[in-house]
Amino acid sequence: MKNKNILDYLFFCIIINLIPVILLGVLEIPSKIYTILVIVAYAIQTLTMCFVVKEKIKETSKKTIIILLLFFIVQIIAQLISYFRWNHFEIQDVANIFSVTINLFIYLYLCAKFEITKEDLLSFMKKMVILGLIACIYNIIVNWESIINILNLEYSYSVSISSFFPNRNTYGMFLLIMIISTLYILINKRSKGYIALLIVFLINLIWTMSRNAMLGTGILVILFILFNGKDILNKMNKKQKIIVITILSITIFIGIILLFTIPEIWNTINKLFIRTDLSDPTAGRMQVWINGISIFKNNPVIGIGRFQAIHLNNTVYQSSLDQFHNIYIETLVSYGIIGLIGLGYLIVRNIKHIKNSKIDKVTKRLMQSSMIVFLVISFFESTCRFSIGYVDTINMIYFFTIPLIYANIKMKKEVNDELSTKTNAR
Repeated sequence: MKNKNILDYLFFCIIINLIPVILLGVLEIPSKIYTILVIVAYAIQTLTMCFVVKEKIKETSKKTIIILLLFFIVQIIAQLISYFRWNHFEIQDVANIFSVTINLFIYLYLCAKFEITKEDLLSFMKKMVILGLIACIYNIIVNWESIINILNLEYSYSVSISSFFPNRNTYGMFLLIMIISTLYILINKRSKGYIALLIVFLINLIWTMSRNAMLGTGILVILFILFNGKDILNKMNKKQKIIVITILSITIFIGIILLFTIPEIWNTINKLFIRTDLSDPTAGRMQVWINGISIFKNNPVIGIGRFQAIHLNNTVYQSSLDQFHNIYIETLVSYGIIGLIGLGYLIVRNIKHIKNSKIDKVTKRLMQSSMIVFLVISFFESTCRFSIGYVDTINMIYFFTIPLIYANIKMKKEVNDELSTKTNAR
């Protein structure tokens, strides 16, 4: 099997995990059926990836095996401690331990041994963009009436414009990933078509009214300008620079004037996005974060398990939320301080791989910006727990696996040299 096919298989993993989500969002299938489909999708995904990485397994170091075994054993011990303390056992935590261990091994260790070219990456991003376009078209078709009446809403929670996803935050994060994918293409190939798609994704993102995804997009735009603004201006002549700066200045000035002179504009923004008029503008997040910190104190070193923590949050703290809406708090309650240190290691590892790679400057900056965006929005969402399901899978693949693989980028010269060597060998 050729290494370049690794991204095709990763794209397949995303698609296979989308199926249960779409069935839940569109047909509103029962939760039991949804859970079964998620398990089936994960089984197919894992078997597929085992086939893909089977040649790399023999390269596994003893150190890696020991670390994974220690993680597994420590988490089993955490489950036993939790059981004896609360007389409650969560079978889902056992499944979670298995899936996280397997995913860390496959997607963050074995996949990191593959090499791809820039063309492979762009091909993957184009497939992602096509997927995003399909979601946007479906969203416009099924939610058209809500979209045209969006300014007349009394409050943002009265409608959910979420395409074929079960909620708007999931759709919003999906669109953020589509925006990043489009930027990968645009920085390598200027195209009016992809610029138009970028605008489509941005408009659909605003319609979701998902604050976290819009925050991530705002940070991405700011970082993109900070990293690339100087280079873009240097490519312009003096006249072009004056025109661009003038247009931006006038746009910002008019925007500020309208915001302060027409109260309806601010009121609409506040009502739909900021939501200071609600009793809890954080939508329960602040309280569940406090609950999470309290739960973490029960076993601060190795945690009590993800689903055990959710059970306590629901029963002891009477919260209806089934996640902690913060990947760092969720890691603390699940795996303790050791788990948070492990997450920090994985993040730093990715950042170092990107920094020390042969990736071109502009693509490297976008990849680094994407990681920063991921780290920020993870304060408000349980973005990636390296477990089962669509949300974990797409975030793990997009923000961890792909950067690790692309950090091994093969330049055109290297590819040509390999082809030449193989030809001469024949």
